[in-house]
Formats: sequence, C-alpha cells, structure tokens
Amino acid sequence: VSRCAQLSEEWEELEDACSRRTAHLSKAVTREQLLLDCSELEFRLTETLTLLEVLQVEVEDLGDQVEQAVQTWTLEELRRPYSRLSSLNQQLQHQAACRGQRLQEVLRLHEFSREALDLEDWMTRQRPTAESQDLGNDYQHVQLLRGKFEGFLKQLEVGDERLQSCSELAAPLLRNKHPQRPAVREALQRLSACWEDLKGVARERRDRLQRAEESGRRASLTTWRRMCEA
Repeated sequence: VSRCAQLSEEWEELEDACSRRTAHLSKAVTREQLLLDCSELEFRLTETLTLLEVLQVEVEDLGDQVEQAVQTWTLEELRRPYSRLSSLNQQLQHQAACRGQRLQEVLRLHEFSREALDLEDWMTRQRPTAESQDLGNDYQHVQLLRGKFEGFLKQLEVGDERLQSCSELAAPLLRNKHPQRPAVREALQRLSACWEDLKGVARERRDRLQRAEESGRRASLTTWRRMCEA
C-alpha cells in the first residue's frame, strides 16, 4: 500500500511537471509567433509609407508640369484630368493614413504582448531563486548564500524598469480606447501582481538569510569561546 501511495504521488508530480512544461512551450511558441508578426507588420507599414511618399512626390511633380504647360501653352484641358488625379491621390492618402493608424495600433498591441510575455517568462525564471529554502550548512555556507542572493537582488531591480516599459507600451492602447484594452489592462494588472509577489518572496528570502547568518555567527562565536576556554 505504501509503495502504491508513493507511485501515485510520483505520478501526480510527473503530471504537474508535464503540465508546466506544456505551458512553458506554449508560451515560447506564442512569443516567437508574436515576434514574427511584429516584424512582418513593421515591414508592411514601412513599405506602405514609402510607396505613399513616392506617389505624393510624383503627383506633385506632375502638378508642377501641368501648371507650367497651362501657363506656357494655355493647355487648360490638362487641368481636369490632373484635378481628378489629385483628388484620387488625396483620397488614397486619407485612406492610407487611417489604415496606417490601425496598423500602428496593431503593431503597438503586438509589441506590448511580446514585452509582457518576455517579462512574465523572466519573472518565472527568477522565482526558484527567490523561493529557495536553502539556508546553508554552516556559517561560512550561509555567508556565501547571502552574498550570492544580494547579487541576485541587484539583478532583480531591472524588473521595475521592464514593468514600466510595459506600462508605457500599454498607455496609448488604453488612452486611445483600443478594442483590446480590457485584455491589456488585465495583463498589466497580472504583471504588476506577479512582480509585487516576486519582490515580496525575495524580501522574505533575504530576511531568512540574514537571520540564518546572524544565528550562524552567534553559534560560531560560542564554539570559538568554548575552544578557547578548553
């Protein structure tokens, strides 16, 4: 019975590990797809803007030529076809501006989603170190652990900057009432909660190491005094 219970527990642990691995792989696939989408949209947007600029220049150049022809040879009949062309160009420029704005919004959303996924993944990788229960085997060991953890805390400070970056990417989406703003707001709240929780866990780990170091120091002094008295 004991062996069956142990196997059942190990099986549950294996299932949990598989679930976590599946979630991690799914997140990685999503991240790479978003990176690809961002690059593709950025390329399309740049290509479209370049084409519109070229068309605008060509229309303006043609307008100058038409005006010169009218003034030089009184070719008034050129005004009507050019007027139609100019009107079509203005409509195209207006539609392109609206389309460009929508593409910019999509690009901002993808950039935010990418940064949010990166930050969430980064926090997940930091958590095992922050949650560690290892307090060392002796005074020297706990000193080593505490020194390493202080270095970890320094590295952890970048989390505030990364969260701020996500907030800045989300700001125009929320301000301009993007259709996905509820999801963006929820993602920001989730990231903020995870970050505060991670910092809290790290502070607890720091405090435990400090207490363990102080306790180890007192024990080491006691041992040293006894050796001197002997």
